Amino acid sequence: MIPAVIEFSFDPAFRLGDIAVRWETLALAFIIVVCVGLAAVIAGRTPAVNQAYPEMGGRERGAWHLRRDDLIYILLAVVPAAVLGGRLGYILIHWDFYSEHLDAWFDPTQGSLELSLAVVFGLMAGYAVAAGLGAPAGRWLHIATVPTLLGLTLGKFVGVLGGSGQGAASTVDWATAYQGAGPWGSLDPATPAHPSQLYEAVLSLLVLGLIVYLPRMGRFRDHDGRVFFAGISLWAIARVEAAFIWRDPEIFGPFRAAQVLALAIAITCFGLFALRAMYTGRTVRAILASRARVGRPATVPAASATGAAYEPAARPVMEPGLGAAPLAPLAEAGAGGGALLVEQAAAAAPAPSVAAMSPIDVPESAAADAVRAAAMAAEAEAHAAEMEARAAEEAAEVARIAAIRAAEDARMADEAAEALRLVAEAEAHEAMLPAEAEEAAALAAAEEIAAQDARERAAAARAAARALPPA
Repeated sequence: MIPAVIEFSFDPAFRLGDIAVRWETLALAFIIVVCVGLAAVIAGRTPAVNQAYPEMGGRERGAWHLRRDDLIYILLAVVPAAVLGGRLGYILIHWDFYSEHLDAWFDPTQGSLELSLAVVFGLMAGYAVAAGLGAPAGRWLHIATVPTLLGLTLGKFVGVLGGSGQGAASTVDWATAYQGAGPWGSLDPATPAHPSQLYEAVLSLLVLGLIVYLPRMGRFRDHDGRVFFAGISLWAIARVEAAFIWRDPEIFGPFRAAQVLALAIAITCFGLFALRAMYTGRTVRAILASRARVGRPATVPAASATGAAYEPAARPVMEPGLGAAPLAPLAEAGAGGGALLVEQAAAAAPAPSVAAMSPIDVPESAAADAVRAAAMAAEAEAHAAEMEARAAEEAAEVARIAAIRAAEDARMADEAAEALRLVAEAEAHEAMLPAEAEEAAALAAAEEIAAQDARERAAAARAAARALPPA
């Protein structure tokens, strides 16, 4: 056996009577608690809406910052999804075994979890729950970046406590081996091997440092989730690098199965980063163009520690060159108010505060303010005319519908009158039937009497004829 420079021979489990818990498990539980607490702290300091561009969406749901109770629901989805993804990843990596032992798929005592797919499944579940709650999912991704990378980094460091993640056998001076009964987290722990779990931990720590440094240098100020995709992409690349000395067999050139998964994650996250960056860029340009059309400043005041700058009442829309007067009089002026605003701007407008405005918002003169005010007044008049035309169209449509309903009501009234007339005729006919029957009976009786008289006269004539002597 090759002697190892660094040997560990401690008991990997904390024992209390018949209870034994691995030190690595206890350390991982502590790391999870720390990372969740860190996420809650960052959530309490992150505004619920974009600081520079509130028009990008989002809303304050009872507080100016992200709600910490949303974090509970997100975690309730992330944890089981991560376990499911980790188990599926482990099965895929060791498919040669699990394809023949299907009963071992759901056996928690057989095998372990794979980290890459655990991160992916947890990400998808958390994003879906945040979006379902109506919370800004992109901002939650932003605050989850540092806690997630911290947990991944510390989780690899504590792998030393359980002998997990040992790499290929090696004779380097820093090779590690684990002696004693264990149980240890790697096969053949007594053989000196690369401490690949520490390699990955150091690389992940470098990624974490870079991700913490970039926002402090003014990057990712929009809090739209790009930093999360950047961090996970870099972490996946670090994992690919560390996996070159793993014990797993190569399946595609020099790459192992875990490396293929990590490469796929890195490429996907890089694509999501690019898509998110393009979407945010288009949105910001549209917002700036919209502000320029109505003469609003290109920037908004920074939020205070309590988030007061995000309250609508504390963020009035100002017209450059008109001092602190809000734009409400312009809306109230309506049609014909443009000339009055031009006069006020040209004659009595105070000088704008250059220190409080962005360079692109500083007017050159009062004449420029007057021109801008006139343009805004014309825009207001056009908007009022458009609203009047729309109201007229809506009134005409209402009148047309009312006319159609009136015609329908008239037709139904005619049908009802015709039905009533037919009923009256039927009733009158029924009322006339007894009188007609009596008249017919009387006529029949008179005809019978006349016939009887005729018969009697005929009989009398015959009798008289018989009484005459023969000729």
